[in-house]
Amino acid sequence: MSALQRIRSDEFIEAAFPISSARGLRAMLRARPEVVDLRRELTSGALTPSHVQTFVGELLSQLQRGRKLTEEVVLAAIAVAMETLPGSFAHSYLSDLAGLEIQEIPLAPGVARHALDRRKTVLVESTEGVDVSARLEEVANEFRVRFFDADCSDDTLRVAS
Repeated sequence: MSALQRIRSDEFIEAAFPISSARGLRAMLRARPEVVDLRRELTSGALTPSHVQTFVGELLSQLQRGRKLTEEVVLAAIAVAMETLPGSFAHSYLSDLAGLEIQEIPLAPGVARHALDRRKTVLVESTEGVDVSARLEEVANEFRVRFFDADCSDDTLRVAS
């Protein structure tokens, strides 16, 4: 059974019922072994962005206007599992969830906002001691050389042929 299936179990979902704040839900989820396993599967590649997108799509297909999504905690668990993962997929998931403002999913967006805050801290800590500006300049130069002519003396860019 994959970690995605385990976080969708009744036992997992019911454990979150008494929690009424996004901060409290995030703290509970960080301590759950199912979320740790989910992070591990995402990191190892056992679960791909495509798996997660399909899974979340199935959850959201159950959304009914005016009725709280029972499996909201599952969306929040995915957010917590992704909060320290590098890459654009994790960032997009967290940003999209954080931006939701619907009554049917009241807590998961707050969990995602807390996860984004944590993500900023982790990414800053992981780049301490690294000359980020020099590396960014290096990447920018590689990009220019690869996609544009090196001769831009007249301040115009020409697409390399």
